Amino acid sequence: DRIVFCSDGIVEALNEDRDLFGFDRTENAILSGCIAGLPVEQLVNHIIGEVEKFSGVTMHEDDMTCVVLECEMV
Repeated sequence: DRIVFCSDGIVEALNEDRDLFGFDRTENAILSGCIAGLPVEQLVNHIIGEVEKFSGVTMHEDDMTCVVLECEMV
């Protein structure tokens, strides 16, 4: 199981048309990385990478922080 924390800088990232990355794209980035079985570090890189692809050359107005906790049941 994983818990993913993302700062508002990810959800509120803008593209050239001033569209928000938003909660749906954030959810899809997390889900696609988890379905692909990415290790924690690669999952963080994947989420940030999806925001970067969406934003293109647009400067970020806020920091982007992503923390992934992986839990193992024992």
